[in-house]
Amino acid sequence: MNIRAFLSNTFFVASLTASSILVSTSNVNAEKLEKTVKANHSSYLTGMALFSRRTCLGQRFPKLSRWSADHGKVSIRKIKQKIAKGKRCAGNTFYYAVVDYTPKRGYRGKDTAKFTLTGPRWADGSGHRANNYTVDITVK
Repeated sequence: MNIRAFLSNTFFVASLTASSILVSTSNVNAEKLEKTVKANHSSYLTGMALFSRRTCLGQRFPKLSRWSADHGKVSIRKIKQKIAKGKRCAGNTFYYAVVDYTPKRGYRGKDTAKFTLTGPRWADGSGHRANNYTVDITVK
């Protein structure tokens, strides 16, 4: 995976896509996504990572909250990643919060997953970030 480094002064937040990390720097985002997933399989929806430009270290792992899906389950897992060569802090490791959706066994049709990924707040009050997601899902 490649990192598109649009770094703020102290941290960046990355939304993970299938081929890259897309970085944004606002404190609250609302994203609406559409996904087609296989029945009876867990599928990737989105992800988030926090990283300090100042210290070149990953920040606390983001939290998944307020999740719901009528016909399946939303879950979170960690993926360990190194920053690519040629980038600031190359070789340092940090973790992505990857959000997956698993439909109920045998279910096929439409579903909507809603959830929030929230990053930490630092002592100076900066860094708190919430991404609110609504994902329209087609299970085939």
